[in-house]
Amino acid sequence: MNFKTGRMLIIIIFIMILIGCDNDTKSDIQELKIGAILPLSGDNGSYGVDCRKGMSVAIEQYNSNHDQKVKIIYEDSKAEPKVAVSAINKLIGLEKIPYVLGGMFSSTTIAIASVAQENKVIVISPTAASKEVTKKGDYIFSIYPTSKMEGEFIVKYLLKKKIKNIGVLTQKVQAAEEISEALIKSFKKSGGFVKYNLIIENNVKNYRNYLLNIKNEAVDAIFLSGYKDMVVNLIKQAKEMGLNTLFISQSTMYDQSILKDYSEIVNGLVFSAPFYNEYQKTTEIERFKSLFRQKYNKLPNIWSAYGYDVVNILLNSIEQSKKNKSSVLNELKNIKFEGVTGKMTFDNNRTALKAMQMFIVKDKKFALVK
Repeated sequence: MNFKTGRMLIIIIFIMILIGCDNDTKSDIQELKIGAILPLSGDNGSYGVDCRKGMSVAIEQYNSNHDQKVKIIYEDSKAEPKVAVSAINKLIGLEKIPYVLGGMFSSTTIAIASVAQENKVIVISPTAASKEVTKKGDYIFSIYPTSKMEGEFIVKYLLKKKIKNIGVLTQKVQAAEEISEALIKSFKKSGGFVKYNLIIENNVKNYRNYLLNIKNEAVDAIFLSGYKDMVVNLIKQAKEMGLNTLFISQSTMYDQSILKDYSEIVNGLVFSAPFYNEYQKTTEIERFKSLFRQKYNKLPNIWSAYGYDVVNILLNSIEQSKKNKSSVLNELKNIKFEGVTGKMTFDNNRTALKAMQMFIVKDKKFALVK
């Protein structure tokens, strides 16, 4: 072996050692586990399934660009508080999870919040709207506007349309009740009249008596606060009775499945929604839609968008905490984030401050009300 060959061999061995060390370093980076508690089955399972799809897209995008990999461990809450509590106890006790995304509905988020706060586990809900959620402690966040914000926002639309008399039908669900409560209070304060107001139990399927009472009141519009199945059935039965007034609802209706299955029934429905305009061509929205379509062969809805953003908000805060040598909790509290659901910061109560908008169902599409 001559001198040049020997020197070349030493260089090759040195390079291989460096590569090996680099691979060892990467393999030594521990996988980060995050918990997610979502309704994945039952009557409201579609919300959680769609949210999970958005989360999965965000995780894949992150993992393709970072050495430390992230894995989400999903638990099905079935939209039941007791089941959600069992899920978070499992995630904290068995999996030693430091962060939980969920519970989507206010009732399940409130149920898990006390357990999380006691164990100093950060919970970020993608969609819980009740004002009670973040009162459970400083480890609890929601990236969704509160029910109070949404109710008061809808009143602005009513006043703009010069609507004076309304009827209100509300599903017996905490967030739905809070939206109606805020709307009624704000509407009355602004000079409006609520001619009929009723809370409907979840097991009720025949709404004709309630609708007949509203019909007799000759209202200008009917506000329906609840999950999509109840709202769709209310509108269907109302139209069958010849009650063709203006129907207004809230963000649970921003769901593509409604256009697919009930476009004729809900045609003309106006509803509020936190910012996510799938037709807007921002760089972030276009990237999200492209990644989502590649994975699922369809466009995402608002629940997928919130699943995508809630993951990115947490991961962004984790990255910033490393960079700034601060706590993830502190980074979350002070975050200024712009995602597919718009610009967002948290107020002092860790509740999202973000824009809302009104949509109308028209020609089998969700059209922005200007």
